[in-house]
Amino acid sequence: MWCFLGINNQSFGGEDNDYYFDPSLIKGNSLSNSELQQFDYKQKIPPGDYKVELYVNNTFITQVTIIFKYNLLDKIQPCLQPNQIYLLGFKKSPINIKNENKCYFLSDIDSDIISSFNYSQLKLNLTIPQAKLKSKNTTIIQAESLDSGETMLFANYNINQYHVNYSDNIKDINSTYLDVKGGFNLGLWNYRQDSHYSYSNSSGGQWKTTRRYIQRAIYNISSQLLIGEGFTSGQLLPGMGFKGIQLSSDDRMLPNNIRGYAPLIQGIANSNAEVKVWQGSNIIYTTTVPAGPFTIDDLYSTNYAGDLRVEVIESNGTKSSFIVPFSAVPESVRPGYTKYAVTAGKTRFIGDNNLFSEFVIQHGLTNSITLNIANQLAKGYQAVTMGGVYTAYFGALSFNTTFSHAELPKNSEETGWKFHASYSKTFQPTDTSVTLSSYHYSTSGFRSLSDTLNARYLSDNNVSNWQDKILRQRSRFDIVLNQNLKDYGNVGLSASRENYHNSNGTNDQLQFTWSKILSNGISSSVSIAKMSNSLASSWYYDGQNADKGKSQLYISLGLSIPLGNNYNSPNLSFSTLHYDGENNYQTSLSGLIGSDNQPISYGLSYSSENQISQGTLSGSFQTQLPYTNIRATTSKNKDYWQVSGGIQGGVVAHRGGITLGPYLGDTFALIDAPDAKGARVANRNDVVVDRFGYAIVPSLVPYQYNTLLLGTENVDSRVEINTPDKRVAPYSGAMVRVKYKTSYGRPVLVTLLRKDKDSIPMGSQAFDEDNKIIGMVGQGNQFYFRANKEKGTLNIFWGESLNQQCTIDYELPKDNDQPLIQLMQVCN
Repeated sequence: MWCFLGINNQSFGGEDNDYYFDPSLIKGNSLSNSELQQFDYKQKIPPGDYKVELYVNNTFITQVTIIFKYNLLDKIQPCLQPNQIYLLGFKKSPINIKNENKCYFLSDIDSDIISSFNYSQLKLNLTIPQAKLKSKNTTIIQAESLDSGETMLFANYNINQYHVNYSDNIKDINSTYLDVKGGFNLGLWNYRQDSHYSYSNSSGGQWKTTRRYIQRAIYNISSQLLIGEGFTSGQLLPGMGFKGIQLSSDDRMLPNNIRGYAPLIQGIANSNAEVKVWQGSNIIYTTTVPAGPFTIDDLYSTNYAGDLRVEVIESNGTKSSFIVPFSAVPESVRPGYTKYAVTAGKTRFIGDNNLFSEFVIQHGLTNSITLNIANQLAKGYQAVTMGGVYTAYFGALSFNTTFSHAELPKNSEETGWKFHASYSKTFQPTDTSVTLSSYHYSTSGFRSLSDTLNARYLSDNNVSNWQDKILRQRSRFDIVLNQNLKDYGNVGLSASRENYHNSNGTNDQLQFTWSKILSNGISSSVSIAKMSNSLASSWYYDGQNADKGKSQLYISLGLSIPLGNNYNSPNLSFSTLHYDGENNYQTSLSGLIGSDNQPISYGLSYSSENQISQGTLSGSFQTQLPYTNIRATTSKNKDYWQVSGGIQGGVVAHRGGITLGPYLGDTFALIDAPDAKGARVANRNDVVVDRFGYAIVPSLVPYQYNTLLLGTENVDSRVEINTPDKRVAPYSGAMVRVKYKTSYGRPVLVTLLRKDKDSIPMGSQAFDEDNKIIGMVGQGNQFYFRANKEKGTLNIFWGESLNQQCTIDYELPKDNDQPLIQLMQVCN
């Protein structure tokens, strides 16, 4: 009898943390000093470069390649390069770095660092006093840890076939639509193309490519470069299509906790204190700070749901608090951050390939102030926008003003101003949110670039009265109110009014909504809307405005009832809509059937207008198969019968062949798991490994770690996935191959017997006939391996001398259904 102690984690914090196995304390005579040395601390980790998961105070930081080498005391220690020391997040640089190419041991960086290294999982955790660390963006990922993927060719397809048969003599309608979006990658460069084919029995078929472009990420400046056909952002200036080049900031490259807008919090603690940040009755942030000034700059964006209360709890139990205003509008930017977009090229869809340029810059100056600047230039046109956002206790107010100068046909020129203001505030005591925005054009001479190009187009095509064909808005006013009534539901009120320089009258809309979830999941809703249009008809191409002077009232009621408590239980709903003296009624039933791995969604409905007996009966179903999505709809009433069907999915061509899968996002993964047919990715029922060992994960979140866990429930028992969980952080647009190492063979547990009845040392290694390690001896002289041959010879080694090795010849039973084969073999 003998006992054995194994230690997985290595500690580097001090110089006395080595461990050693004393042979005199181990019973049995089969273990020599040299055999035990392989388990000593200093022999456990060979020197070299290791790609490890770096943690600080048990918080994941990033994946990084770290050098492990001998220090002056002849012990293997992690040695960090200057850029890796920066990742630790010290408030002040702990050492004076004179050589950027040199690496530094932990004891040289800071004597208070304590570390542990899990060799089997390649995880290095550094424990550092919190007082020495600055606020940490815990989700930052270094460029070296991002995966740009490999060169693949992909295409998404969406095919739909439509048929209508009329009961009278109207000709039947048949149409086909095919949409194809695809591309390929070369390193960080991504090529994308959008095309479609449409056919109808009345107009024939046509193939058209609508967009082509290449793009790449520039991670060190958190930006995206696009060359080809794209769209401007629509921030501050009207959005438009272009063919050219664009460089813009990409918030997806920022850590989660600094995306969007949130204020900077600054305060003072009199001792080591706990700081809690409250929004309403919820704690949204907590941390511990040392005595002195503190700063919190990594609050997650919280949808502008009201002011923040900061509570400081000192070590003696005393409490203090202060309020930080928190209201925002879409233009709000965090203090110290900048968003921008620069575009140059030719216009698309409007005008005739006119050259233009545009830049937009938004900078968060302080908690209270965001500055906005934008400019747009084209031949005979210029627009300049300046403004910003001001946040205070009364809410967030945005104000921008734009000046335009446009050269129009007939040698005319126009200049004008546009003013835009918006306001947002959530009143926490009553849980009332207010969003108000107003647009005002002070003069009729203001023109957007699209207005100017449209005017030139109409004039060039000899359209009479072209000045009146383009609607020029004078003002627009919008207000949205939302109120939570708690047990009585939620109500909303919205209103808008707009008028135009070249048309009398106004266009008005007023809407009231109420909704509530009742007991047992039953929900109800009410909507009342009134719309009126008194605009003149001069700006309509046909000179007619059928809705002029007309006021319409819409009243809608809805009720939804779940017919069970399971997620796939049917749902019965009723709705009615009254408008223009007409009444529309609809009853529908929807739900899921089938297995959890492949559910089928279905829907049945009956709708009618005025007379319930003369209605339309409709049905639909949709399901996601492992390699495609299929859908179908049909409807029938006394006048027609309609049916349609479609399939949707993706296909990827790679160096291993062609793989089918679901419809793909711009960033996706190719699972490469040889022999693992039937394996599914956890929480992704539509991702199944095919018979060639491949599967497609249709979407990954770029610039974040995505964990892909491959399940073995439906995999052949002869296949083992050695490391079923993988983590990958892709660039946007990357096509990432995720390689899983698998072992193929029948599972075998061998119990070794010795003629001298001695034990074979734990840790002895088993080699196959090709001299490859296939297993390690554990307790009870047993070892596990997968046999890919029905019979063979294995060699067991626990030393270098001839009496420290033995050989077995095995032959497996012919019963292939055994989940685990157990053999007892004499080792000679």
